[in-house]
Amino acid sequence: MTNIEKYSKIYYQVEKGSILNKNDKPIKNMSDIKNFVSLEHLPKRDYFNKLCTIKPDIENEKIEIENIKDEDNNRKGLVYLFVINGNVVKIGSTITTFKKRVQSYNCGKKSYRKNGTCSTTNYFTLQTFLNFYREDDNINIEVYSFFVPKIEADVFGVLKEIIIPPKDYEKTILVILREKDIFPEFCT
Repeated sequence: MTNIEKYSKIYYQVEKGSILNKNDKPIKNMSDIKNFVSLEHLPKRDYFNKLCTIKPDIENEKIEIENIKDEDNNRKGLVYLFVINGNVVKIGSTITTFKKRVQSYNCGKKSYRKNGTCSTTNYFTLQTFLNFYREDDNINIEVYSFFVPKIEADVFGVLKEIIIPPKDYEKTILVILREKDIFPEFCT
């Protein structure tokens, strides 16, 4: 087994023999999404509630948050799902607010990627959503979230309120999905 076969979910090979991250190649059409899980069959589905919708803005090359409650706009530490037509296409997490995570996705502009100044994940996600919106400007991208609970911990004799890393919750769901041979397209 070659390394490319071993890591085929992460990398793809290009003509000149170099290996690139799969996130350097955004998805062009919604019909190209082959790996997803329906929201209703998502493990731990009961923990998630609708947070908002996002709408791609082609002219300004960004995505915008719509219909988010004020109290959720500033909450930190969450696992989130991007859902299109009832199917989960991305499971992600952030220690910041969802608003700040979207600002990070908005750094995925083509010019920034060309200069190497944005992450491949931000580039892939932003450009894929923009492609989908070009295909169907009525696309409805829903966002569901699970806000990680805060716990109290003794830090050298001082009680502090802390958040368990959201990434631990995200990875738990992804491990369950991998065991079922399901891995949403946008996940890396």
